[in-house]
Amino acid sequence: MKKKRLGWWWVAASVLVLAASSPALASMQKSLDMAPGERLLVDADVGDVTVTAHDRSRADVTIRSSRDLEDDFRVEVSRTDDGVRVELKKRRLGWSWSRVRHRVRIDVAVPTRTTVDVHTAGGGVELEGTVGDASLGTSGGDVAVARVRGDVRLRTSGGAIDARGIDGELDAETSGGPIDVDGVTGPLRAETSGGRIDVSGAGDVVDAHTSGGGVSVRFTPGSSRGGNISSSGGGIVVYVDPGVGLTVDASSSGGPVRSDLPIATRGRTSRTDLRGELNGGGAPLRIRTSGGGISLRSL
Repeated sequence: MKKKRLGWWWVAASVLVLAASSPALASMQKSLDMAPGERLLVDADVGDVTVTAHDRSRADVTIRSSRDLEDDFRVEVSRTDDGVRVELKKRRLGWSWSRVRHRVRIDVAVPTRTTVDVHTAGGGVELEGTVGDASLGTSGGDVAVARVRGDVRLRTSGGAIDARGIDGELDAETSGGPIDVDGVTGPLRAETSGGRIDVSGAGDVVDAHTSGGGVSVRFTPGSSRGGNISSSGGGIVVYVDPGVGLTVDASSSGGPVRSDLPIATRGRTSRTDLRGELNGGGAPLRIRTSGGGISLRSL
């Protein structure tokens, strides 16, 4: 009986399955002195990155890999003039099977009061519990931030953004997924071309735009800073404290504009347009959509 030849695809799939199921073959741990108020910089060509806060005056760095790190990467964990740097860079250019199999995770624990700057080209990024400004970016995964005091900047071209408990300004942008924000005290800018935007607990001005879904914004009681909210891919719902003053300008080319707020209209209005003042007017609240209707609701 003639034997069947195994296709290249079967061999490739077997390699990937074995790599995914095998335990980590390499790890690296290092602790460096780090004073509160210093800066953490992570620059990685691949890998998921998680940064958390602790009450010690040092940075504890753990790097785990599915294979020997030194085969493909130059790894450096070192002190800088203003903090700690973690660097993971490819040794060789171009594509290889080892890159496909390689799975890397970087975990860093830092003093609570730390400025954080993270960029990875091949994984997700998580940050929790720090006090200080933070900038997080990835070309290939989700970004999640929780309980951070300071101005936060988030960027991903390949995933979702989730931000919770931000005491400061938040600037979030993705081209590949939704944005979910729960609690932000400062100005918020959220932009996505690939999903919905859901915001609750907005205490300041909101600038939110999506071309890939709907938008929901819930301001906190007493918040009167307004904002600019738009969508070309879905409807918009905005919850406002009925006791604040705002100047409302809402228009839709994809559905009706509805409101249960006591807005004193001005000029000509229609089923798809609403312009007027809430409690005598105030900061502008501009809403536009071409992908659905608009609903203004009382908190």
